Amino acid sequence: MKRKFPYPLLLAATLLAPVGARAADTLPSPDSTFLPMAARGGLLEVQEGQMAQQKSANPQVQQFGAALMQDHTQANDELTRIAQSKGITPPAAPTSAGREQERKLSRVSGTEFDHRFVIDAIRDNKKAITLFQREAKNGGDPQLRGFAEKYLPVLQRHLATAQGLAGKS
Repeated sequence: MKRKFPYPLLLAATLLAPVGARAADTLPSPDSTFLPMAARGGLLEVQEGQMAQQKSANPQVQQFGAALMQDHTQANDELTRIAQSKGITPPAAPTSAGREQERKLSRVSGTEFDHRFVIDAIRDNKKAITLFQREAKNGGDPQLRGFAEKYLPVLQRHLATAQGLAGKS
């Protein structure tokens, strides 16, 4: 008698899941959540930082965009090395919500861009700080926990800068 796989949807999901996602599932929690979320957030920050340099009317916003690009490129490279050392391929693009945020931002320029960019930066950095604090406190993987501890002050500095820019507009 031929036996059917009892959970066909589970089988399909397993076969169709991206390789990085399956490997990330082998990490202890909250590491398995932290790594892809941090990677996707970092990619979005680099892209929006680049956009700020091109579309902003405010030199301070342009400088902030350059700092975001530099800091998050460095962090993304380090996180990629950590992930690859564990046999994990990190995500290569922001979340769909992040891509939509980026599309909306790309449609404006000048002072309207500056306003939206700063609001997004405040919201995104608050979320990232929460994510990094959770990993720094509860992470099971020493490399990822160390990564979170190292970059948490950078994110806090970005939040302070964005809040300062919001106060000036």
